[in-house]
Amino acid sequence: AEDGTTTLTYEIVFNVNVLSTDASLSALNCDGGILVPEFNSEVLVYTVELTQGTTLTPVVTALATDINATVSVIDALDVTSSITSERTTTITVTAEDGITEKIYTLVFGVATGINRIENTSFTVYPNPSNGLFNIELGNTSFSNFNITILNSSGKVVYDKSILDRINYNGEIDVRNYPQGSYFILISNKNGGIVKTHIIY
Repeated sequence: AEDGTTTLTYEIVFNVNVLSTDASLSALNCDGGILVPEFNSEVLVYTVELTQGTTLTPVVTALATDINATVSVIDALDVTSSITSERTTTITVTAEDGITEKIYTLVFGVATGINRIENTSFTVYPNPSNGLFNIELGNTSFSNFNITILNSSGKVVYDKSILDRINYNGEIDVRNYPQGSYFILISNKNGGIVKTHIIY
């Protein structure tokens, strides 16, 4: 003050609002009682078998773990298609920070009783790899299938249709991919199976 002695101190306390980076889901469901494989927020790719004769794309509902995250669903175009991308519903979760995101993928297949996907297995070797590896299918009658590779965020980074099984040698060369975990999806119009592959 003017007397040179009296003082009064004011304090301003700043609070930094840290935005959440949680882009996970807490629940994932289809309408009509269609069963999704056991849900795990860390599993991004699911294959769902629909009953024989199904033509309509199931309605997918998803619930974000963080109420401030946003969820966007893009429905599959045609669950009877032989093209994997057309049978795929994607759920993109964007965290509160507006940057972090995860993409959950549901690949639908319609049961036909012929070439059912559960009668098929495949082996990836070597695993881990440097990006050059082989896929060996266990069912020699399995044909007209897709090989889809998704990164750890759920984004499709490789998608190839295999129409000629006889001349397919099974070699995949993605040595230009960054190191990390990837999902390898083998699918046809009846469904699909997924394995995890690590590139070092």
